Order: sequence, then structure tokens, then C-alpha cells
Amino acid sequence: MDGEDYFRVDPAFDGNEAFRELTRALHTRGMRIVLDGVFNHCGTGHGDRPQAEPKPNVEYLPP
Repeated sequence: MDGEDYFRVDPAFDGNEAFRELTRALHTRGMRIVLDGVFNHCGTGHGDRPQAEPKPNVEYLPP
């Protein structure tokens, strides 16, 4: 699954509120949570993607 929204927890994983509850429960037990992700690319549904698509008649590299 490619990243499309870096500000919400996907509803497939029960959403933001479930994540907040998990974080609170861990903190009350003296535990912490570490998130890992690849943030140097985005999926086709991300809002910035159309700006990154190749444009016709634009030369990116010299021939």
C-alpha cells in the first residue's frame, strides 16, 4: 500500500482514534510506540502526484 495520506491512520487499521487509544494504553504502561514508514515517495492517490507526472513536450534530460 503506497502512502496517500500521511495525516490519518487508514480505516483498515481502525483509524486515528484507535491509534490514540493504543498510544495512551502503552504510555500508561511506560511503553512507547515507534512508527516506521517510507516517506520519500507517495501513491497514485496522493494530492501531489499529478504535479510529478511527466508532462508532454518537456525535455528532462539532454539527448
